Amino acid sequence: MTFSAENLLFISSPSTASLIKPSKPTNSNQFTFLFPKPSSLFLFSQQCAVLRTNTRCSAFSQTPTHPDYIPNRIPNETYVRVLDTTLRDGEQAPGASMTRTEKLAIARQLVKLGVDVIEAGFPASSKYDLETVKLIAKEVGSRVDECGYVPIIGACCRCVRSDVDVAWEAVKDAKRPRICIFISTSEIHMKYKLNKTADQVLELAEESVRYARSLGAEDITFICEDAGRSEKEFLYRIYGETIKAGATTITFTDTVGYNFPSEVEQFVKDLKANVVGIENAIISVHCHNDLGLANANTLVGAYAGARQVEVTINGIGERAGNASLEEFVIAVKSRGKDILGGLHTGINTTHIVPVSKMVEEYSGLSIQPHKAIVGVNIFSHASGIHQDGILKNKSTYEIISAEDIGYVLSNETGIVLGKHSGRHALKSRLWQLGHDMDDKTFEEVFGRFKSLAETKKSLTDEDLESLVHQAESKQRHTLWEHSEVTKKSVANISLQNTEQSNPVLYLYDVVNFTAYGSENYRMAADPTPMESEADLNRLVVESPVERDIPNAESGEMLDSNNVTDLNENEVDGILEPYVGMEFDSEEAVKEYYDAYATRVGFRIRVGNFHRSNRDGSINSRKFLCNKEGFRDNKQSKRGEVRRPREETREGCKAMIMARKEKSGKWVVTKLETKHCHPMWISRGKRVTIPAPSQDEKDKKIRELSAELYRANQQLAGCRKTLEMVLKEVQKSLSASELSIYQ
Repeated sequence: MTFSAENLLFISSPSTASLIKPSKPTNSNQFTFLFPKPSSLFLFSQQCAVLRTNTRCSAFSQTPTHPDYIPNRIPNETYVRVLDTTLRDGEQAPGASMTRTEKLAIARQLVKLGVDVIEAGFPASSKYDLETVKLIAKEVGSRVDECGYVPIIGACCRCVRSDVDVAWEAVKDAKRPRICIFISTSEIHMKYKLNKTADQVLELAEESVRYARSLGAEDITFICEDAGRSEKEFLYRIYGETIKAGATTITFTDTVGYNFPSEVEQFVKDLKANVVGIENAIISVHCHNDLGLANANTLVGAYAGARQVEVTINGIGERAGNASLEEFVIAVKSRGKDILGGLHTGINTTHIVPVSKMVEEYSGLSIQPHKAIVGVNIFSHASGIHQDGILKNKSTYEIISAEDIGYVLSNETGIVLGKHSGRHALKSRLWQLGHDMDDKTFEEVFGRFKSLAETKKSLTDEDLESLVHQAESKQRHTLWEHSEVTKKSVANISLQNTEQSNPVLYLYDVVNFTAYGSENYRMAADPTPMESEADLNRLVVESPVERDIPNAESGEMLDSNNVTDLNENEVDGILEPYVGMEFDSEEAVKEYYDAYATRVGFRIRVGNFHRSNRDGSINSRKFLCNKEGFRDNKQSKRGEVRRPREETREGCKAMIMARKEKSGKWVVTKLETKHCHPMWISRGKRVTIPAPSQDEKDKKIRELSAELYRANQQLAGCRKTLEMVLKEVQKSLSASELSIYQ
């Protein structure tokens, strides 16, 4: 079928639409449209249906396709079915119990992933599990997509008739139901667990498979539990008899994770060579991770000829867990063509991370940071050498792409800045944050960065912004030292020689804090040229040091219009707070934050604290902006409404928290510098922002109301047109006698 791209309709959003021509009509699958004439709606509906099917199922789609479903064989010789047993074997991990709603959500996510088989549970174990498996079979296993894909829904059971009955009852509503029957076959299991002979076990297995077939099951898996420690000759017999009875898949299980890869490979090869009727069944492998070999065993099993693998999300399961779905799939995707003879799966890997996070949340089993494929460190680089390579070419230290597995990085490089990071990595991240600085400023930032990195494992973007601010502040204003100024002095005026012929007036702020251990003198005003020393003396006499700082002698606030205001980012010589700052004591933290607040323009109050469990001393303290929190009317126990306190709280979240380290130093661990209210210019003096008049408020309300009305009118028009389009689509899709325009 052919059609014109210009005539194709595609709804781009609920409220807007336009007609555009795709830049590449032959490859583009997305169009937007201008509402068409009714006469063209018929063509639109049919073309939409074709486009939807072709987009999902075409060779150009990134979503892998699944071969035709045949229970006992796979038409594509290199295709490997993926059976996910997260909901059955995965849930058997201690503490991993999940609710029915959570299991249903995971099953739906597994469909997006594209697994071939979902082993939904063990229905005979409880009525709750039975109802859960039935729900999954009905809600997930009965919906076929446009490509004909629907997962097989399996239920696990023992070689007991009542178990088989319950398993079939649980999955029979699925489009592709499967019964998974298991029994132990190793000498130790048959003797101590089952108390049965090999012949008795063989008879039970054959009878159970035959009975399942009589119920109407056409897809039956027979599982030899602990096959890895079973006698091979007995395995050949029992697998052969169950295939003859109707089994379509036979599963080799390394139940206790005992086997090595070479053994699993040989087992699979021997089964292919010695089991009678093996050409009428699919070999499956189910490996546990007790020796850390589950994924290796699964890979070699598939390479040796197994065409189904049984895995779990995140590798969860009994004891050390199972083979990991994501590790197996990505290994096959990465090396299947060149190492594994062209093996491939139908998994859409872009959904790996979402389903991994869902299983982590619902099971309560946290993913290790260094877990392959889905660990948080997988795309993180701390070494300076590695970071340099990644910035030049990602393939230097990454063999898979974050986008391929649905991983969203906090920054596109994945670099974690810490004490091992070098200049290249830091400069790259600063550039991403919008900071393009000269070499001198960068070296200042880098020096501060290295110092902070020694006390903090990794640095955030907020830390970097603070470091840049500190470095740029130092570059803009020279730090001066003046021996004649004592600690009590706060302001001083002097003449400094410059390249210009005229002397220049400078104003200095002198700040002393125990946090720094020394006095800091910062030029607090822009230079003002003086014609002569007499001009300076006249200025000092006629307009003494007028500035928003305390007078050294009287302690009163001084105000000035003659001295240029500070840069808005400056804090009068006081270092901007940052996570990792060190202080000698809790009182020093308070003094610093109080002085910082005074310079910025707010007041502080002491917040909550924590005491040491060992000696009861305070080891953590929070200091807050005094506008933190809210003050609402409160009702007393008697029902009386208490008068609210003065309206000073505005919900400000600005704060600093410091914790006492073993060394005795107090280190800032949390920080918030943003305020939600106006700052003061000086103590006791607020910044007055004129409130809008009533007329201005009314005008703004009218403008917003008019804007809202126009938006609603546009939305209503779009809604009517969309309703008309959808009605025509529904009519045309239901009219089977209409032919498709060629």
